[in-house]
Amino acid sequence: MTEAKNKVNLKFRDYPSLLGEIRKRPQMYLGGKDRNLELLGTFLDGFRTAEWFHELPEPQHMGGFDWDRFEAWVKSKYNPKRLSLNSMPLAIYISASKSAAFDLWFTWYDEYQQMS
Repeated sequence: MTEAKNKVNLKFRDYPSLLGEIRKRPQMYLGGKDRNLELLGTFLDGFRTAEWFHELPEPQHMGGFDWDRFEAWVKSKYNPKRLSLNSMPLAIYISASKSAAFDLWFTWYDEYQQMS
């Protein structure tokens, strides 16, 4: 592989900057916040898949957010019934609408970020 092929120029260097843009412009990234969090989860999984597929070295992976700790925190704080759902499906499950689920998930995200 050439050096140029390994060079990656990302618009978003970390998940917080990407999530901030998605939150400001859900229509652009997801077709709107009423499209629900399943699309957000799929969109974010695409980044992890691309990192794996292109065999990016760990230092070039998007970071800035500890997903495992966030999921454990949501589970302990907002999933008292211990449903086998991660944060996005849980927000969908307990919300009245897809748009409300989007807002609820970002409320949890904000709360977690303020603690970290």
